Amino acid sequence: MSIRKPDTFATCPRCLMSMGAKYPATSRRDNDTQICTYCGVQEALVDLARSRGAHIPELQVEREARMQQTIGVDKFNATLDNALRKGGS
Repeated sequence: MSIRKPDTFATCPRCLMSMGAKYPATSRRDNDTQICTYCGVQEALVDLARSRGAHIPELQVEREARMQQTIGVDKFNATLDNALRKGGS
């Protein structure tokens, strides 16, 4: 598996910030979309919080909605359900 380095000017579809020259993370929402490293960690933490019934901060809810629009509702919901069944891992 090769790690694909993003274009220096690529924008993270989740937070809309520049990904810079850092290595991207693969979104847990579709296992395909490249997002910034920070958002990759945030997606993992959101899954963990959801699996435990914890409150999700509004900023993260907004970013999740943006990803849902980016990759499509059906694909987003399917991968989120799968992540929750695994316990947020």
